[in-house]
This record gives sequence, C-alpha cells and structure tokens, in this order.
Amino acid sequence: MDGSVWQDNFDGTYTQLDDDYYVPATGYSYLDRYLMGLISSAEVPDFFILQNLMPSGKDANGHPIFKADRTKVTIEDVITAQGPRLPDVDHSQKKFSTGIVVCRGTRAPPEPGASRARQRHSHAVDRLLGDDHWTSRIDDNESALSVKSQHLDERSSSKSGHLSSGSSGRG
Repeated sequence: MDGSVWQDNFDGTYTQLDDDYYVPATGYSYLDRYLMGLISSAEVPDFFILQNLMPSGKDANGHPIFKADRTKVTIEDVITAQGPRLPDVDHSQKKFSTGIVVCRGTRAPPEPGASRARQRHSHAVDRLLGDDHWTSRIDDNESALSVKSQHLDERSSSKSGHLSSGSSGRG
C-alpha cells in the first residue's frame, strides 16, 4: 500500500518524517499484512488518514509540516467498506516464492577507465550470480537474463513496521 510516516504535533499540524528511504526499512504495515492474509483483523491497530493538507512550514530538521484534517480509520471501517479478507488468516497462503530478475550484458569485465562504482557494481553482480545461475539469451547483443529465486515464509514476511497507532506511523 502507500503511506508516509507522520508525527502528530498536537496542534492540528503534522510533520512528514518520511524521506522515501526507510532506514531501517519499516516493512509492511499491519493493514498490508492483514490484506495479505498474514495476520487477523484483531491484530490491526487503528490508523489515520490526513486530508486537506496545507503546507505550513518546515521543522528544525527540514521536514515539511502540514495543517490537515485527521480521520481515524479502524479495521472495522475497512471491512465494512470492502468486506472481510477471503480467505481468512487461518486459510490463506503462508509460503511464497519470489524471483529476482537481473538483466545485464555479457560477463566481460568493466572497460578500462570505468568508474570505481561501475567496477564495484560489476564485481557485486558476479558474486551474486556466481556460476550456478540460469541464463537465457534475450537479444542479439548477447545480453543475458539471470534469475535466482528464494522462498519466503510468514516469519520473514511479517518482520515489519506498522501503520500509525498513536502519534506517528505509516498511514
């Protein structure tokens, strides 16, 4: 889903803490995990939506501040509007496969004079793919499509952050 990290300033304004780089990664919100069937509706805390945002300055760290109307949203509101998640958490898929697709040229070393970043990138891709990757030609320029897959289970999928409950969170 989408969202941001907001701090309630308790004066009708909200500071946007999100810089589009979640460090550390916040992961999937409670609502995301409910919609994926990984948690039950009882595990989703209330969250909020900000509407009618009007810029009203920046904080000392340069984060934008907005005046906004806050609307509390509960999982019951979501279920009333969209219906319950089917299948429910007890019957939903818990093991997933994912693929990583890397498209790159031939395995030639970086050209002389290539930037250090380009050289590091080439070496990192070589280490990632190794000799045990699957390769298939995709054009006449000898580009290759390399794929590795891994299995995820609910433990790795549910290590995450959450939507706002209280003064800040994704929402």
